[in-house]
Formats: sequence, C-alpha cells, structure tokens
Amino acid sequence: MKSKLFLFLTLSFTILFSNLQFLYPQENDNYNEKDYLVKTAKELKAKKLKSKTQYNYNYENSKFSKEGTKSFYEEYDRNGFTIKYISFGSDGKEEYRTETKYDERGNALEYLSYSNGKLTYKNISVYNDKNFITESSSYTADIDYYTKAVTKYVNDILILENINYKKDGSVTDRDTYNYDNGWNLLEYINYDSTGKISRKEVSIYSISDSGKKQITTSYYTGEIYDGKYITVNDKDGQLIEYISYSPGDTIDFHYINRFDKSGNLLQNINYDIDGKISYSHEYKYDGNNKILEETSYSADSQIDFKNLNVYDEKGNLIESFYYGGDGVLTNHYKSDYDAKGNCIKNISYLPDGITDVITNSKYNSDNNLLESTDKDVSGKLIRLEKIKYDTKGNIIEDYFEDYSEGKDSKTLIKYVYEFYK
Repeated sequence: MKSKLFLFLTLSFTILFSNLQFLYPQENDNYNEKDYLVKTAKELKAKKLKSKTQYNYNYENSKFSKEGTKSFYEEYDRNGFTIKYISFGSDGKEEYRTETKYDERGNALEYLSYSNGKLTYKNISVYNDKNFITESSSYTADIDYYTKAVTKYVNDILILENINYKKDGSVTDRDTYNYDNGWNLLEYINYDSTGKISRKEVSIYSISDSGKKQITTSYYTGEIYDGKYITVNDKDGQLIEYISYSPGDTIDFHYINRFDKSGNLLQNINYDIDGKISYSHEYKYDGNNKILEETSYSADSQIDFKNLNVYDEKGNLIESFYYGGDGVLTNHYKSDYDAKGNCIKNISYLPDGITDVITNSKYNSDNNLLESTDKDVSGKLIRLEKIKYDTKGNIIEDYFEDYSEGKDSKTLIKYVYEFYK
C-alpha cells in the first residue's frame, strides 16, 4: 500500500506540474532554487552585508511607538549566504532559529533549526566536485529519529545507488539506477530493509526518423505490474504527448501539446478515459513571443475563458481584457510605463467599464519603488505605501496605510543593517 501511494503521489505531482506548465506558459521556466540562492548571495556579497534586522512599530493613539519590536534577524557570511535566521514573537522572545554553514560554492554543509531555544532538526551533508550530495545525516529531535543517506554517482552526476540507514547502522531501504550507453535511465529499483524489491520502474527508449523521442516507463509494486506512462518529446526536447495507463493498460490520463518554431506553446489538449477531449487551451503570440491571446475551451468546445493582451513598442503590457465563457468582459486593465520600463500607472475597470482602482507608482533613479497609491474613481485613498532606502539600495523604512474593506490601519517597518569592512 505504501509503495502504491508513493507511486501515485509521484505520478500525480509529475502530471500536475506538467499540466501547470502548459496551462500557464512562462517566459522563463529555468528557475532553480540553488541558482537563485547563489544569485542573491552574490548581490549581498557585493553590498558586504553582514546582518539585517526588522523592527515593527505599533500604531496607537494616532502615533507610532517610539521603540520597535524586533521581528526577525538575518546574518550572512562574507559570500552572502544566510548563516543565521531568528524570528521573534510579539513579546520580543525568540521563537524560531536556523543556523547554516556553507562551503565557498554555496553548498549547505550543516543546517540546524531550533524552536524556543531547543534543537528540533539537524542535517549534515557532504558534496562531490559537481556539488551533488554524497552523504547526508539528519536528526529530528522531537521523535528522536536519525537517518543517514549515502549516494554513489557516475561521473559525479548520475546517481548509481542511494542507501538509507537507521541510527544503529541498519539499512532501511536502497535505490539502484541502471543506464544505457547514452546515460538514459533504463531501470530504477527500490529495495526494502530485507533486500526485497519494493518498487521498480523500467524504461524503454525509441527515437523516430523525425527526431521524436519516446519513453515508455512501466512501474511495479514489488513484482506486480502497476501501469505505465509514455512521454513523447520533439527534437527540441519539448513534451508533445503524455499518456498514463492503469494496471489493466487502459488510458487514465492523456494530453498533447503543440509548439511553434520559437518553442511557444500553441495548444494543449486534454482527453478523458474514453479518448474524448475534456478541455483544451490555445495561445497566440506576437513577434516578441509575448502572449497576445489565451483561450480555454470546455469538453464541448465552448469557450470557458479568454484573455487578450496589448503591448507597446517596448514590449510592456499596456492593456489586458478578460472574458468569461459567455463572452462578457469580467476584468480590464490599463498600464503606463516610464522610460525605464517601470509601471507608473495601472487602472482596473469593473465589467461595466467604470473605473475601479487607480494605482500610481513612483521610482528613484535606481528603479526602486518609492511610493505606491491605490485610489478609487473619486480619488479616495484605498492604500498607500512609502519606502525609504539607504545609499546601497537597502530598504530602511516601509510605511503602509490600508483603508480597503472598511479598514483603517497604519503600519511602519524599519530595517537595520550591519556591513563587513
């Protein structure tokens, strides 16, 4: 049961993520958390930032408190990586803390987390020259649980074997991976603590004359066949078809994708178990690969949703229209930009064309937001934000006013920084 659940969750997540990719095309889908951390660290290193502390100020009797309440504290090493984070309660006492040690490549060697001053979790990792973990030990304090994982690679990149251990050194489970000469994964096997096969996946690869690559992966619970899935990628590596089958080899999920020569998704069609279209999406683009039109259709080919976008000569989105399945306009937005591409005005309209909210924004010479206001058509203030920066571009003060939905609140947040010399 546990094995089936694992496979079901794994496949469900894969399917969901793939679908989300094609339902909502992204201009940049190369996001990687490690790359983001390294990029952020480089920025902090350039500023020589050592620590950052946030203080919240209470607003009472028409004025803010003189002393702020510490909300969180972050500390960075000389390479810009966060080595300590502490959050505080409204009483100023520490609630949660993490401490991390990194190597010069940004790999987390040790990670500790505390709750109310007590250690709750500890992880120690060892990396190879390609920055992949070869050994990882974890300890969870509240259940006194210790695990250790040892991983072997081919060329320090492809996993060959992963073994998980208990505190007493006994094996909990083991994963093995077999590849062909082109480093395609042919077989994955998970063994339980007794050495018996718990899960298995076997993949077969084929390439057509047009360059299409098909992968058929059959998966098993123990030695019992549990179904298969087929993926087809075009010569550019884009997923153009996905089919999953139940243990009886009947289709339980199927979709296809069409792309243009620039790699933009043109159409995504999803089928039900009877092979009939359940829903679909179509996209049109301008010469700069920006979405001009997005349309969603129901099973009977009726429009469920439609979005039209208009851009200026610089590629800035200046107007958007959203329609429901009945063709009635539901949302409408207009935007203006300054010479640097900052959005300085945004107007949202109600379905009847009446102005709903007008947002005006101001920026400094470094393109940092200085002020933003939301007002209704009569000019009544709905929301206000004012931001102050130091000479290095760090936010030192963030002030809010919120009058939306009957609110009448004011918030003041200040930041204090320390720098390396």
